[in-house]
Amino acid sequence: MTRKSGRNSRQSARSAIVLVTMHLLPASSLAQATIPDSLTCPQCRIQAEVRMRLGDEGGVPGPPAQILLDSRGRRWVAFAVPAPVVVFDSTGALLGIVGRAGDGPSEFRSPNMLLNWRGDSIAVFDPGLGRVSFVGPDLVVGRTARLPGSFREAVPDDFPEVLLSGRVPTPESLGYPIHRVDMDASPLRVLDSFGAERPIYLPTHPEISVRHVSPAAAGGLWLSHLAEYRWERWSREGLMLERFARSPEWFSSPSSWSMGNHDTPPPPMLDGMF
Repeated sequence: MTRKSGRNSRQSARSAIVLVTMHLLPASSLAQATIPDSLTCPQCRIQAEVRMRLGDEGGVPGPPAQILLDSRGRRWVAFAVPAPVVVFDSTGALLGIVGRAGDGPSEFRSPNMLLNWRGDSIAVFDPGLGRVSFVGPDLVVGRTARLPGSFREAVPDDFPEVLLSGRVPTPESLGYPIHRVDMDASPLRVLDSFGAERPIYLPTHPEISVRHVSPAAAGGLWLSHLAEYRWERWSREGLMLERFARSPEWFSSPSSWSMGNHDTPPPPMLDGMF
């Protein structure tokens, strides 16, 4: 309920990426604040189907950070490592690559997020270089702008404003997970930040202030925590509307941020929301 106001080469892109659809059979609505740990649908199962393969067999720079479908039916793939952004056509065939690895113009160090933008262009966020590049439908980088922070997910708002999940290192925004940003400004300008009842940021535990974000069919945004089995619905004006939680024995809360080792598996984290 608290809100902070303030208003190249084709060979280098050989890929083997599989797109799947996932179905929950059958589904039931979520109508309570606390989710019981006992199974309410033991017969339910998640069914995955291969729908498309992008590119040819071969290596990729790393696990895809994001796959984006643009307005022309093309699929853009970013890898969050020093590598170009790869574009496939509607059949999954390689269409072209955007930029290359590096720190110069039309280059990328860690492109981790893609966003459909005006004029059939795509915004490519690169926190490693601290900038966003706007790529035209001809796969050529046009305008670039400096980022005010590091971001991981986006939900369009009132154009040209976008709601970005991430961290903005300013006294007004630090500890809040969601930031309303003017994408036409250069550098991009944070208008306001929200998404936490109490803004908390601990350098040793950055996962505490990180959220996954997704549009809510009932209006507003769904935010899910990483280190807690908890998700919330917020209005786009920054008010919490609903909260849901679960406390399974196998999920410590809050969970710690760790990759684990050969003796200890990594602790559980919420890795996404769809």
